[in-house]
Amino acid sequence: MQSELTLLFYVCQGADPSVVSSQGTPAIVLATMNKYVDCIPSLLESGADINARDKNGNTALHAAVNIGYGGKEVIDILLRWVTLMCAITLVNKSVEVRNL
Repeated sequence: MQSELTLLFYVCQGADPSVVSSQGTPAIVLATMNKYVDCIPSLLESGADINARDKNGNTALHAAVNIGYGGKEVIDILLRWVTLMCAITLVNKSVEVRNL
Protein backbone atom coordinates (compact mmCIF):
# COMPACT_ATOMS: atom_id res chain seq x y z
CA MET A 1 0.00 0.00 0.00
CA GLN A 2 2.87 2.39 0.76
CA SER A 3 4.28 1.94 -2.75
CA GLU A 4 0.84 2.72 -4.23
CA LEU A 5 0.61 5.92 -2.19
CA THR A 6 4.10 6.90 -3.30
CA LEU A 7 3.15 6.27 -6.92
CA LEU A 8 0.03 8.37 -6.47
CA PHE A 9 2.04 11.19 -4.91
CA TYR A 10 4.33 11.40 -7.94
CA VAL A 11 1.48 11.19 -10.42
CA CYS A 12 -0.39 13.97 -8.61
CA GLN A 13 2.80 16.04 -8.85
CA GLY A 14 2.88 15.69 -12.63
CA ALA A 15 4.33 12.27 -13.43
CA ASP A 16 2.83 10.12 -16.21
CA PRO A 17 -0.90 9.76 -15.38
CA SER A 18 -1.18 6.44 -17.23
CA VAL A 19 1.20 4.64 -14.85
CA VAL A 20 -0.11 1.62 -12.94
CA SER A 21 0.94 0.22 -9.58
CA SER A 22 2.82 -3.05 -9.17
CA GLN A 23 -0.60 -4.60 -8.46
CA GLY A 24 -1.90 -3.34 -11.82
CA THR A 25 -4.05 -0.54 -10.46
CA PRO A 26 -4.16 2.65 -12.58
CA ALA A 27 -3.41 5.94 -10.82
CA ILE A 28 -6.95 7.23 -11.44
CA VAL A 29 -8.40 4.17 -9.69
CA LEU A 30 -5.89 4.49 -6.81
CA ALA A 31 -6.80 8.14 -6.34
CA THR A 32 -10.47 7.21 -6.23
CA MET A 33 -10.02 4.32 -3.82
CA ASN A 34 -8.05 6.58 -1.46
CA LYS A 35 -10.50 9.49 -1.85
CA TYR A 36 -7.81 11.87 -3.15
CA VAL A 37 -10.52 14.10 -4.56
CA ASP A 38 -8.19 17.02 -5.27
CA CYS A 39 -5.89 14.82 -7.34
CA ILE A 40 -8.53 13.36 -9.67
CA PRO A 41 -9.15 16.46 -11.84
CA SER A 42 -5.38 16.89 -12.26
CA LEU A 43 -5.05 13.28 -13.37
CA LEU A 44 -7.84 13.65 -15.91
CA GLU A 45 -6.48 16.96 -17.24
CA SER A 46 -3.04 15.34 -17.58
CA GLY A 47 -4.44 12.58 -19.76
CA ALA A 48 -5.36 9.76 -17.37
CA ASP A 49 -7.77 7.36 -19.05
CA ILE A 50 -11.11 7.59 -17.26
CA ASN A 51 -11.86 4.06 -18.52
CA ALA A 52 -8.61 2.52 -17.23
CA ARG A 53 -9.29 -0.74 -15.38
CA ASP A 54 -7.57 -2.52 -12.53
CA LYS A 55 -6.80 -6.25 -12.60
CA ASN A 56 -10.40 -6.97 -11.55
CA GLY A 57 -11.83 -4.88 -14.38
CA ASN A 58 -12.90 -1.97 -12.18
CA THR A 59 -12.71 1.64 -13.36
CA ALA A 60 -12.50 4.75 -11.19
CA LEU A 61 -16.29 5.01 -11.36
CA HIS A 62 -16.64 1.43 -10.07
CA ALA A 63 -14.24 2.26 -7.23
CA ALA A 64 -16.21 5.41 -6.35
CA VAL A 65 -19.47 3.48 -6.21
CA ASN A 66 -17.83 0.82 -4.03
CA ILE A 67 -16.77 3.51 -1.55
CA GLY A 68 -20.42 4.33 -0.97
CA TYR A 69 -21.49 7.76 0.23
CA GLY A 70 -17.86 8.85 0.60
CA GLY A 71 -17.42 8.40 -3.13
CA LYS A 72 -20.18 10.82 -4.13
CA GLU A 73 -17.79 13.71 -4.71
CA VAL A 74 -15.57 11.51 -6.89
CA ILE A 75 -18.60 10.32 -8.87
CA ASP A 76 -19.60 13.94 -9.46
CA ILE A 77 -16.10 14.79 -10.72
CA LEU A 78 -15.99 11.78 -13.05
CA LEU A 79 -19.45 12.42 -14.49
CA ARG A 80 -18.68 16.13 -15.03
CA TRP A 81 -15.50 15.13 -16.87
CA VAL A 82 -17.40 12.73 -19.15
CA THR A 83 -20.00 15.42 -19.85
CA LEU A 84 -17.29 17.96 -20.65
CA MET A 85 -15.50 15.56 -23.00
CA CYS A 86 -18.77 14.76 -24.79
CA ALA A 87 -19.51 18.47 -25.20
CA ILE A 88 -16.02 19.12 -26.60
CA THR A 89 -16.42 16.23 -29.02
CA LEU A 90 -19.77 17.58 -30.22
CA VAL A 91 -18.36 21.07 -30.67
CA ASN A 92 -15.36 19.75 -32.58
CA LYS A 93 -17.53 17.65 -34.85
CA SER A 94 -19.87 20.54 -35.58
CA VAL A 95 -16.88 22.72 -36.44
CA GLU A 96 -15.56 20.03 -38.76
CA VAL A 97 -18.93 19.73 -40.49
CA ARG A 98 -19.12 23.48 -41.02
CA ASN A 99 -15.67 23.47 -42.61
CA LEU A 100 -16.59 20.88 -45.26
